[in-house]
Amino acid sequence: MSPQLKKKLPPDGGWGYMVVFATAMMGFLVFPVIQNFALLFRPIFSDLDMSASEISTIINVNSGAGFVFGMFHGPLTKIFGYRKYAMVGVAMFSIGLLAASLSYTVYAFIIFYGILNSIGFCIIHNAFSFSLNSYFSKKRTAAVGIAFMIAGIGSVITPLILSQAIGYLGARYTAFLLSAIVMNVFVAAMLLQPVKWHYKFQDETEEGKELDDWKSESQRREESNAMKLKTKEEGSAVDTLLQSDQEAAEVKTSQGKKQRKGFWGHIVSWFDLDLLKDPVFISIFIGLSFAFTGEITFSLMYPIVLGDKGFDIEDTATIMATTACVDIIFRIIVPMVEKLLKWKTRDMYMLTLIMLIMSRFTLTVVKTYWHTMMVAAYLGVAKGFRTVYMTVVLANYVPIEKLPSAQGIQTLFNGLMLLAIGPVVGKLRDYYGDFEVVVHLTNFMSLVTLCIWALERLIVKIMGDKNKNADKGT
Repeated sequence: MSPQLKKKLPPDGGWGYMVVFATAMMGFLVFPVIQNFALLFRPIFSDLDMSASEISTIINVNSGAGFVFGMFHGPLTKIFGYRKYAMVGVAMFSIGLLAASLSYTVYAFIIFYGILNSIGFCIIHNAFSFSLNSYFSKKRTAAVGIAFMIAGIGSVITPLILSQAIGYLGARYTAFLLSAIVMNVFVAAMLLQPVKWHYKFQDETEEGKELDDWKSESQRREESNAMKLKTKEEGSAVDTLLQSDQEAAEVKTSQGKKQRKGFWGHIVSWFDLDLLKDPVFISIFIGLSFAFTGEITFSLMYPIVLGDKGFDIEDTATIMATTACVDIIFRIIVPMVEKLLKWKTRDMYMLTLIMLIMSRFTLTVVKTYWHTMMVAAYLGVAKGFRTVYMTVVLANYVPIEKLPSAQGIQTLFNGLMLLAIGPVVGKLRDYYGDFEVVVHLTNFMSLVTLCIWALERLIVKIMGDKNKNADKGT
């Protein structure tokens, strides 16, 4: 009787629910600071007489600098673990916000808020995201939905609180106070225990189906290809024997190449750059980067767009709170919709992009306060779907042990795109006189993602049909 193999599985619960709580706490305190930067610092920028180009440069440097640093997330997570890594991020984020509250020049804002605060935020986001994805497999979408639903409450109440706090304390003292509040995320970071402390061990023979559910999409595809290769090899034993000498020579050659890899081989292994050999992964991360760049640009400019439409700080805060409130409600509804439709994660995200394009375009058309409120509510629906699926698309494709590196590669590309688009956004605003043209630019980026993924699906289908025909001919 063959011994039963034990397989490590994520807990899909247990301490994972504490990680959900920690992620929710982090999002509740950290995300609103980023989302409401323009609202918080608008009076300061006005007092310093900054141009729209300078403001958009600060915002986009903040969006881009941390993501460029993202390439190091994989190696640093391997060295320190996500808990210590998250604590470092919290310290950098808080110090950057504190220093920004004391800044008086464009360059100071770029250094402290644009760079230091940005790197801290990206470290926090990646550490908590990796921890949450590590603890869940089958319940991942639900876990992410719950965590970000709770976190979204901060996005609802923060604009309202900030508008009042700025009136009583001023923008600088309000930012100073926020930097102290953010330090509470240290407590959340302490809850990110290593997942290996909580693994479930199950018999591979008895739990084959559950193990298969845990595998990523790329792992399933690799195993499917391996099975096809094995079938073809077994169907032609004579060819296998004739080719054995050639294969042995190829093995020796490949071993020699491995020995000569040296430094580059370590770099590839350390950063998991072998992921770039997978064309589907490349399609996914490029598509996500285009969509993310458009979404983050719109989110950061949202208060300014509303200001350009003639709304004061209180009206802007109310409209943003409406979007955030609907966003929260639909984050918890998303898993139910997915279960009802039974669509794949990426298909749901593509539907979300279509909803975002429609809502953002409509925002440029409406003029009155109540019409804008209606569009803000619909935008919240789209954002609720986007928040959940943007987090799990990549996690559901790559093996979990390579997720930090995969996120690092994606965030690096995000950062390069954000740094490139920052000056463009400011120039467009200065040339056209408002930010509505920027909204159309963000919609174009979402459309690019849809086109890339649709083209990928078409190519995969064509190649799949060719492989089927080739198999029939053998």
